[in-house]
Amino acid sequence: MSPATAVVDGVIEDAAVSVPVRRPGVSRYVEPLEAVSRLDRLDVEAGGAPRVVVTGAPGVGTSALVAWWAARTAHRFPGGVRCLDVRERPGVSVAAVLAGWLREMGLDPEAVSGEEAALVAVWRAVTAERPVTLVLDHVVDRVLGVVEALLPGPGSAVLITSVDRLSDWRRARGFALTRLGPLAPEGAVAVMRAWLDPADPRAEPKRLGPVAWRLGSVPLALATAGALLAAHPGLTPEELAAVLPAPAVGPGPAIEATLAASVAALDEPMRRLFLAVGWHPGPTAGVAAVAAGLEWSAARVAAGCAALAERTLLLRAGPGRWRVHHAHRAHLDTTTAAAAAWTAEDRDGVREGIIAWYADRAAAAAVALDPHTRRHHPALRATEPGAVFTTPADAHAWALTARDTVVDVLDAAARHGHHDLTAALAEVMPAISPLAGRDPVALARADRHGHRAATALGQDVLAAVFLTRICRGLTDQGVVDAAIAGGRDAVTAAAPNGDAEVAADAEAALAAALHRAGRLDEALTHADRATAHAERAGAPRVVARRLRERGAIHHERGDHTAAETDRALATALLDGIGDDHEPHPAP
Repeated sequence: MSPATAVVDGVIEDAAVSVPVRRPGVSRYVEPLEAVSRLDRLDVEAGGAPRVVVTGAPGVGTSALVAWWAARTAHRFPGGVRCLDVRERPGVSVAAVLAGWLREMGLDPEAVSGEEAALVAVWRAVTAERPVTLVLDHVVDRVLGVVEALLPGPGSAVLITSVDRLSDWRRARGFALTRLGPLAPEGAVAVMRAWLDPADPRAEPKRLGPVAWRLGSVPLALATAGALLAAHPGLTPEELAAVLPAPAVGPGPAIEATLAASVAALDEPMRRLFLAVGWHPGPTAGVAAVAAGLEWSAARVAAGCAALAERTLLLRAGPGRWRVHHAHRAHLDTTTAAAAAWTAEDRDGVREGIIAWYADRAAAAAVALDPHTRRHHPALRATEPGAVFTTPADAHAWALTARDTVVDVLDAAARHGHHDLTAALAEVMPAISPLAGRDPVALARADRHGHRAATALGQDVLAAVFLTRICRGLTDQGVVDAAIAGGRDAVTAAAPNGDAEVAADAEAALAAALHRAGRLDEALTHADRATAHAERAGAPRVVARRLRERGAIHHERGDHTAAETDRALATALLDGIGDDHEPHPAP
């Protein structure tokens, strides 16, 4: 294993890993020997660069197997281990993922075109020189286009897990298939015994066998049962078997039964912690955010999460981050809500506290990284970044790691009607998004969330700002007819509020859409209006921005004298105060 890669508490920890692959208890992991032998054979047949789809039902250990195998062979791949749980990022932007991976490999993705095709070409060229192990977890048919774009160059290993066989796609691209199912009886007992002291009378195979049988030899359920026995020395295998249902087809009932038994055995605070992590927006939960939601100390949350991980109820997802296993998450509400006696009001309060924690930090990061952009939400105007981040470099580091979670948090805030938090988060998304690879889909969704929230709050100026951003996003995507219609809506919304700078931005967005459509005369009319509004606002940077945009239209119309005049005026305005709206450079 390379010095940059290690396995710590069930996580492949690597500077090159954006989304770690998790598996419970490395020291207690019982390799399914037959499946490992198949992978080893496929590895040899592929010359050390296997491309394999590992398929199996939830809870049978496909993710654990590929994580274990990737860690075991990581020393052979100088580019490191790159992982993505595709199911947990259903709207993933290929460009955003590749920009992050290229940055982690030491390249500056800003030197490459932000277009997806260009980043794919660079990714494949880089990985042909520095092969990687690529792990794509929980792939389904609808994301195969994303998978296709993320495939590295020749010489890399690609391990895909899926509940489906992906037959046509797999065969067309030369991927091998290996299927993982329930363990053999001896292996099933071994999983539970791994949690117990060998001298413990309860570890006798003949006593554990009935438990394994009732659990259908499903690895996740077996590990949870073993952890439950280890945590409660007075609990016998016979007592545990008595509360488990008879074996059923498929792993779901076994997983649900062991989850219910394990959660019921927790004390009330630990049940609340488990639920708080499970209901945290997005696939993983940060310790500090959960602490804010529960009003606990971060140290108490960290210690509690570690204790829950010992019972297989949580998995470590990276430094300071935890997650509920996806197969457990499917049963979260039905098996744990009643046991915790957690009311809907309790749950909403904890969730709102978590969202507010992210909103505060996202606002501070945005102000630290992009200090010149005017903020419109009242909470953002009062934000002091120094209270959260010591330097812009600290804000930059946080934004890189938290950006995807902030997207999930924003979606949750909008879904649960937290309008004030939704509007604040949506407004700062553009300042954070470019740092992790600009994701136009996420930004467009953020702007729609923000507009609905601002409208509900009666914040007309902010609603106009979001309409303007929606127009610009559509223009960038080349959807010019919708962009022009949206731009006219933005101009109409901005007109009555008397804010000259907002009106200038709306007119400029409409001008850009018309410019993109080739309607240059109309574009120039609105660019003139944008410039006039900006001059009335009295903000030199805004005026310079509008002059540059108008100059580009003059240039395309062939009026080079007017274009040069606008450029010269913009340069003169910025002399001594710096560029108009560039975020703070990355450290």
